[in-house]
Amino acid sequence: MPSFEPVNAVVRALDILRLINEFGPISVVDLQKRSGMPKATALRMVETLIAVGYVSRSAGALYAPTGKCLLLSSGFDIKAGYVKAAEPVLAKLRDTVGWPSDFAIYDNDAMLIVLTSSELGVLSLSGQGVARAPLLRSGLGRAYLAHLPDDECESLIDRFLPADPRAGTRRQLERMLAEARERGYAVSDEDYLDTLYPVGMHAIAVPVMGRSGPIAALNVLFLRKALPLEKGVKTLLSPLRAAAHEIGESIESDKT
Repeated sequence: MPSFEPVNAVVRALDILRLINEFGPISVVDLQKRSGMPKATALRMVETLIAVGYVSRSAGALYAPTGKCLLLSSGFDIKAGYVKAAEPVLAKLRDTVGWPSDFAIYDNDAMLIVLTSSELGVLSLSGQGVARAPLLRSGLGRAYLAHLPDDECESLIDRFLPADPRAGTRRQLERMLAEARERGYAVSDEDYLDTLYPVGMHAIAVPVMGRSGPIAALNVLFLRKALPLEKGVKTLLSPLRAAAHEIGESIESDKT
């Protein structure tokens, strides 16, 4: 039996976090309905969770969990080990190339960004702090998909393409993924990036490979006005691949 009565504010914040995790991206109105809290209370809980890094706000005032939520399950979830393996590598990659990166794992219909170096160093991107990158339009998702076994890749396309017409036709997407598999990297859709970064960014991504296939993806983002895409690939792809390989090796070694 607990020694003290539960702190209501903590209980409410955890309830809101659970609902965002289960139903997000979700609006405050929907959170209010599902939680039974007054709208002002629900909003205050959301703003608190944003302040401590567990929730992000996207376009349209929708709220979603961030990768930091994985750390809450570090005693139960192997993915927390992925973050631990990737963190020093992302910092080193940022120091080497001077541009920020995102590390993401597959999560249903998206790539969940569990670690980013965009807040380190001189360049901090003035974007929306997206925590989930679309599977079919982000370089992270495309790099992951392109290196899956054919049947798994086709199954995911079947599931998610009808709900994302901006990803193009099936033929266009399959051709794009085949090219990504052949050259070893994928490129983010520019229209998608423009919704996040008004400064104008390119992003290239590579898979993080385990023994049995892709286990995550890693990207690097750079300003279009500073580097044309072709020059960015030529300059950044090699260190990006090396970083992804190092992360994959570290994750696999921790399993043994």
